Amino acid sequence: MDQNPTQPAFPTGDIRTLRPFEQVELLEVLSSLGSSLSLNSGEPSQILKTLRIHLRQLIPLRAGAFYLVAPDTAEFRLEDFAPAEEHQNIQNAVDRAIDEGTFAWALRQNRPLLTRSGSGTLILHSIATRSRCLGMFVGLSGDSRPHETDIGMRLLTIILGQGAYALENSALQMRIMRQNTELEQTVATRTSQLEVAL
Repeated sequence: MDQNPTQPAFPTGDIRTLRPFEQVELLEVLSSLGSSLSLNSGEPSQILKTLRIHLRQLIPLRAGAFYLVAPDTAEFRLEDFAPAEEHQNIQNAVDRAIDEGTFAWALRQNRPLLTRSGSGTLILHSIATRSRCLGMFVGLSGDSRPHETDIGMRLLTIILGQGAYALENSALQMRIMRQNTELEQTVATRTSQLEVAL
């Protein structure tokens, strides 16, 4: 999520104050996200890549990372981050946020939580559906300090909400495929047992 020098600063204020073409551009990005997520709904890694690409178009971040909850251990695992050279900075910021309790606080919010981190701002936002938390987005902004009510932060909530449902759908699809495979194996085993018995 490296900072693009031609990218504007965080959108600020009310969306109605944007010029009409800027409003249309935002709507186009959000619209393309929906179709991209439906095309990449199989693998969580593809979903996270799609989210990262769309976030980069809307929010200038120095770095960004996605942590997902491991279903077997309930631990947060780093699944996707960019750029690679910011990996240690992201991990250090997350470790501090965990130690300070900020990470846990952000999990219970459906909005971005902003806190100072070195020379920039740490952005924490849960990736959650109404029923459960699936992970956490961690962003490091550069010099500019975003505000929770900025358009970019509101769009972050929308994008991560869509991503959470895409991740949940992906997990359900995988579970159904696994159950179908198990059912087919059970039927094949019982069929062969019946053939031997007859």
